[in-house]
Amino acid sequence: FQKNAFDVVLLRHILEHLPEYTTAIKESLRVATSHVLIDFFIAPTPLPFDLHFTLQPGYHENRYSRWRFERFLTSQDLASWQSWNVAGSKGQTARVYLLEKQRFN
Repeated sequence: FQKNAFDVVLLRHILEHLPEYTTAIKESLRVATSHVLIDFFIAPTPLPFDLHFTLQPGYHENRYSRWRFERFLTSQDLASWQSWNVAGSKGQTARVYLLEKQRFN
């Protein structure tokens, strides 16, 4: 897609199933004009490292370190970002992040 092709990009329950999240977030920021909304089905962990599971070939299930994930967000050219926990329908604690792009991007 072209740069700034969408007003908002939603990454809902997707990052946990990718081998890594940095490329997806950078691409989402490139194609969004204003915001990227990230919804983790299972909130990032308080651990200082990521946990990676491959349940079958091509199927990833990751538990990302909240500290590492938020450090990555801080390294991006964002106007701001915020996050909050939400209760999921399956009893899990999901985590939502709202990334706001710089206006001149």
